[in-house]
Amino acid sequence: MNAVATYPGLSGQHVFITGAARGLGRSMAEKLARCGATVAVTDVDAGGCEEVVTGIRAAGGAAFAYPVDVAVREQMLNAAAQFCRQGGRIDAVINNAMLLRYEPVETITAETLTRMTAIGINGSIWGTQALLAHYDAARGGAIINMASPWRRRVSPTRRPTAW
Repeated sequence: MNAVATYPGLSGQHVFITGAARGLGRSMAEKLARCGATVAVTDVDAGGCEEVVTGIRAAGGAAFAYPVDVAVREQMLNAAAQFCRQGGRIDAVINNAMLLRYEPVETITAETLTRMTAIGINGSIWGTQALLAHYDAARGGAIINMASPWRRRVSPTRRPTAW
């Protein structure tokens, strides 16, 4: 990770990111930190959270690790409160965490569907509540909800869509 801020306009911003231990969430955390933001790296993967934060700090960025299950409201709100104590507020939340099971619709179990919606839908609500509890109304805040690119793709485990 490059320590040089590529967009110093994000200096002083505090961004709470879910699903940030790998993939797109990790990339967003690293990029936002390079741009001067302080980031909360949240994920169920505690080791992954620590790895991302260690890398960001080694490059001169500011980051904090919060291993949480985004489907559990209390965990999300507690992590947000801890992050707020570090920086005074939360300026943005990126609801990136998602659980997708690419399997035929006919074989999805109730347990799998419940877990997928608990992370993807409930987790986004809890992330939004985290921002609303800790943002500065005079400054405003941002909520970014990520979605899967699979909406327009066909695979052997998905039926084609007309979208």
